[in-house]
Amino acid sequence: MMMGMKSMWKLMSLNRKIKKEESDSDRSDRGENNDGETYFKLSNKKRVTIREWKNMVLIDFREFFETKDGNIQPTKKGISLQLDQWNKLKELIHDIDNEIRKLK
Repeated sequence: MMMGMKSMWKLMSLNRKIKKEESDSDRSDRGENNDGETYFKLSNKKRVTIREWKNMVLIDFREFFETKDGNIQPTKKGISLQLDQWNKLKELIHDIDNEIRKLK
């Protein structure tokens, strides 16, 4: 099926935006675990990992510890959000930030 010119330009624009965002996120807090999953380091002991489990994309906030032999292992302390929960959290970020400002 042929794609219309308008749709093609829109897709090309979206691809450029994604490539730009990928290049902008080249930071030292980004990594990949042994399973090939991308994670973002929040602190020395906390990470956000993007993973797939049982055909679901999960955003996993988890605490980690270092074993005696230097391996980094996850703890039970954490929460995994499904995409709908993640999207809801993103929608609420402004309101959450406002509530945090009230407490400062």
